[in-house]
Amino acid sequence: HDRNDSPTEDQKPVTTETAAPADAFESAAPPVQRAEQQVERDGWGRYKLHHPETGKKQAWQRATTFAKMLEDTFGLGVYQQRMVAKGLSLRPDLLDMVVTLEVKRDREKLNQILEQAKDAAGQKVAANQGTVCHKHTEDVDRGDVSLDQVPVKYRADVTAYVAELRRTSVTVIPRLIERITVVPDLGVGGTLDRVVMDRFGKYRVLDVKTGNMDFGQLEICIQLALYAHGVNTAGVYDLDTGEWSRFGPPVETDYALVAHIPVGSGTCELLKVPIDTGWEAVRTAVEVRDWRKVKKLFTPYEPEAQNGTVTAPPVAVRPP
Repeated sequence: HDRNDSPTEDQKPVTTETAAPADAFESAAPPVQRAEQQVERDGWGRYKLHHPETGKKQAWQRATTFAKMLEDTFGLGVYQQRMVAKGLSLRPDLLDMVVTLEVKRDREKLNQILEQAKDAAGQKVAANQGTVCHKHTEDVDRGDVSLDQVPVKYRADVTAYVAELRRTSVTVIPRLIERITVVPDLGVGGTLDRVVMDRFGKYRVLDVKTGNMDFGQLEICIQLALYAHGVNTAGVYDLDTGEWSRFGPPVETDYALVAHIPVGSGTCELLKVPIDTGWEAVRTAVEVRDWRKVKKLFTPYEPEAQNGTVTAPPVAVRPP
């Protein structure tokens, strides 16, 4: 669409028509699989998509995985250890099972037990609630449901999200919700949350986040930079036809947007994400990825040659 045109059907504001309240414990609409759940994957969980230029299907490293190349995981690792310790204290049956297993021989079973322990400690509760809230924002943005149809538990959060977009005159493009894109030169692909139009008629990537924004900001910068460059170079992927289509107007690459909705807070804050900085970090991440692929740096040792001959080491003489 021309940036000076009035909003078209793809740019309609979110509807808030009144409807009968939904049961607070039921989904507002039949669940719709997200694009990242429908996409074909290889044995390592990488997306399998047709290349936008060659048409050949290949595996693409996930953008979220690539974005973690520069992440400092020490704090996260310690946090997970604490969750395991707490979970084992709440599930003594799991601790009893651990006693019977060997660390190397039974690593798969141990890994499963550790995940159960973290679940027992409530590690996934906030993440699951965030996923549900995220899904309801999608339903409203698509026009599938009204705010009154969002379950009561999440209604205040989604309402705050809609109000923040309206306050800042940001318009969601319904056909560009949950779309897959790739950066061919990097072999990286992922699923973006939204493409939106700001009050100046510029198109930007928008991501919905429900977790703590104090950590992982560089990772988010990289991730959204990949999405913006992907839309501009490859377009978006159609899972049904396996074909690529270009959006048309370029997505801005100076900054993207994050709609931060802490679950249960009834608030939403729109944040600027400097994806130009994120794109600079992408180059460093590529170097890190390439270095991690280097194997077998060590070689067998041989004495160095001197004057074209190999000097034999002195032979120790035993005393008589």
